[in-house]
Amino acid sequence: FDDTLDEGDETFDLNATLTSQGDDYDASGTATIIDNDEPTITVGDADGVIQDIDVPEGTDAVFTVNIADAAANSSLALSLADGTAIDADYNEAHFTYSLDDGNTWNDVSGPIDIGEGNTTLLVSTDTFDDTLDEGDETFDLNATLTSQGDDYDASGTATIIDNDEPTITVGDA
Repeated sequence: FDDTLDEGDETFDLNATLTSQGDDYDASGTATIIDNDEPTITVGDADGVIQDIDVPEGTDAVFTVNIADAAANSSLALSLADGTAIDADYNEAHFTYSLDDGNTWNDVSGPIDIGEGNTTLLVSTDTFDDTLDEGDETFDLNATLTSQGDDYDASGTATIIDNDEPTITVGDA
């Protein structure tokens, strides 16, 4: 049967016995089912369609990671990387993930075990509200799914939308 799960090739045997003139003649053969499935991974918005998200400065950046057709015992490695933003703009050292639509959050501290089939994760990190008027800044979430010993990569970019405006006053001292 054609399924959608990434899995190793599988085998089964066919054993046959021919009885002729009271004697049995045996033969067997092995069939190998070659798996034709590969998992997919996307990083981005809630629909997993757009790879980039916008986040107002000072609010949490929340990416959606969608995994489809993963093999049993797969794992997911996540990392954040500077774009034009630096660690003073977002919490590069600490980010969290949720497997239950944001009800429970866990620290990202290494590979995450992923079960067979389809999985959706939310991945969140803080952005910091400063008082500097600056351009919008970016950072990336990189994701690597390991399934059946193969790696599948995806990434998304968060744009921190600056919320500061300079002020100027004219008057006496």
